[in-house]
Amino acid sequence: MFNTNKKISGMKNSFVYLICIFLVFCSFKPGKSGELSIVGKPLAKTVLKVVFKSSKDIAEQNIVWAISDSKNGKWEELPGIHSKEIVLLTNYVGKYLKCTITSRSKSGNKTGSVSIITETPIVLNGNPNTEWFKNAGMGVMIHFLKDVYAKEGGSKEYNDVVNGFDVELFARNCKDAGAGFVMFALGQNDGYYCSPNSAYDSIVGVSPGELCSKRDLPADLYKALNKRGIRMMFYLPGNPPIRNELVDKKF
Repeated sequence: MFNTNKKISGMKNSFVYLICIFLVFCSFKPGKSGELSIVGKPLAKTVLKVVFKSSKDIAEQNIVWAISDSKNGKWEELPGIHSKEIVLLTNYVGKYLKCTITSRSKSGNKTGSVSIITETPIVLNGNPNTEWFKNAGMGVMIHFLKDVYAKEGGSKEYNDVVNGFDVELFARNCKDAGAGFVMFALGQNDGYYCSPNSAYDSIVGVSPGELCSKRDLPADLYKALNKRGIRMMFYLPGNPPIRNELVDKKF
């Protein structure tokens, strides 16, 4: 015998199931252009980031960056960049960037795509902290090391060499040579350094002047070079002094 109640109950369940699917389908919002924004300035050597406000129903997002000579021009995809942040390279200067985010809902029934373009092309303002180096031209680099200038002896001989360094003569020679900068080694693998450093002395367990010189040669050298318009950089390896067993062990 045909059961009418069972048929009606089945129809109700099916109807409820369809309603649920419809609600899930409608609740997914892939995003509008207003929900996508760019944080940062279009300056080369900096970073731009896109912020995307989206539905909780999103399961997957694919990010693609593209570049063009104009907003309405032909867009060329930048390969390998699928993150929300992008480093603005100098070869992007004069061009626009577009970020496109394609989203897929958790149910997998709907996808959406939204894009945003930089308001202005990428520009290069330069960085005064580094641009001077590019414009400085020729420079001088010196490895001022105990192993070279005070090979024989110990702390006394090394301090004698540091104290005898004529910074004015050196600076005049650099100026006459047309050097735009000087790169000077503070020390290297022998464990001796040409400037005082109480933290270093404390870690190694030595007295002032024993490994680090008593004279602050870098400070004196900077003063002599600076008044002649010559910039200065200091060189220091990142590793402990491997040829000084005591220092290497302490560090």
